[in-house]
Amino acid sequence: MAEEAAAEAEFVVEARDVVKTYRRGGTAVEALKGLTFGIPRRRMTLLKGRSGSGKTTMLNLIAGLDRPTSGSIRFEGRETTALGDAELTRLRREHIGLVFQTFALLPTYSAYENVDLVLRIAGLGVRQRDRRVREVLSLVGLAKRMNHRPFELSGGEQQRVSIARAMAPHPGLLLADEPTGELDSATGLGIVRLFRRLMEEEGVTVCLTTHDAAVMALADLTYEIVDGRIVGEVAGANG
Repeated sequence: MAEEAAAEAEFVVEARDVVKTYRRGGTAVEALKGLTFGIPRRRMTLLKGRSGSGKTTMLNLIAGLDRPTSGSIRFEGRETTALGDAELTRLRREHIGLVFQTFALLPTYSAYENVDLVLRIAGLGVRQRDRRVREVLSLVGLAKRMNHRPFELSGGEQQRVSIARAMAPHPGLLLADEPTGELDSATGLGIVRLFRRLMEEEGVTVCLTTHDAAVMALADLTYEIVDGRIVGEVAGANG
């Protein structure tokens, strides 16, 4: 029991023998083939693999956006695969921040309004929302751009807005799916360095997917996924 408690304290997420099978016509396609791994607390973990390797599928399962065919996923020691849809929605809203490759910003809303929206949905008051929106936009370096709409911002700035939006509710886990995929190499590395700073300053655990080998140097731990299996595990300089 003591060993199990220690493992739960060490890992924010634990995946055990996770299998995900899709049906395409009359054919079963196994996207994940028994993945077992952990995401260490207050560290940056990288799921690396080519397109179609299964890394995005695994991220969606961790976020509760999809369910595994079999296996176990635990978040903070709690079995998430047994939760209902309403409980999974609450888990994401209160504890998990999501960042997407395509930014997913509302085009008619300013940077401030895009971030404020998630806090309004969470039911926070006006003053509390205003304080937190300004705080996270300053944290990602957009204090002077908060009144600009997405089309007035560069790709890197738009991704920073999406990161600020994900961080606004104080999540314990930040999941980012190919967050550098739409950016040039220099801007992409800047975004990953921002994740590290958020990890250190906000105490958030970060897990991101990528096919960019250059990002590995900034991660604490990298799992390489090929055809739905983990084929390698590499500890970074800080791991």
